[in-house]
Amino acid sequence: MDLGSTSKGLFHRAVYCGLHYRNNLGLLYAMRHEYEKAAEQFVSALIDGPPVGVQGEWQDNLAEAYLETGKNDLACQAWQRAADLPRSKPDMTTVLGTAICSLVTGQPQQAAVRFCAAQELAQEQNVNLLEIKTYEGWYAGPNQIIAAKKLIKQAER
Repeated sequence: MDLGSTSKGLFHRAVYCGLHYRNNLGLLYAMRHEYEKAAEQFVSALIDGPPVGVQGEWQDNLAEAYLETGKNDLACQAWQRAADLPRSKPDMTTVLGTAICSLVTGQPQQAAVRFCAAQELAQEQNVNLLEIKTYEGWYAGPNQIIAAKKLIKQAER
């Protein structure tokens, strides 16, 4: 048995689990509406380089925490980083985030286009973005709920 490779594997596994711990702790803080603490945990998880498969989701989490703390510029940057990740197809949550970003930065036409794209992706997953209950089921914060209501109202016109 090669103890060097075993200990290296255990180290990588411990780091991997620690990163997930930080992201999960951030989610718990967000569910308690402690968005500053949530953002701190998401940043910590992302700084150490999360696994490729979860980078987009974790950037989305960070963006949502920033949105709830009124740090819209930072939220938009995190959503853009998530959108820039190489993926086989766009992620619904990220596209929705970019729609929210367009809305909060005063670009309603771009928000409408992006929301439409998010709806198409959502339909593939049997998710209805035109129902506010969807967002409530995701434990969306108050600012995200407000943005969702505006996007839904705009889409119904």
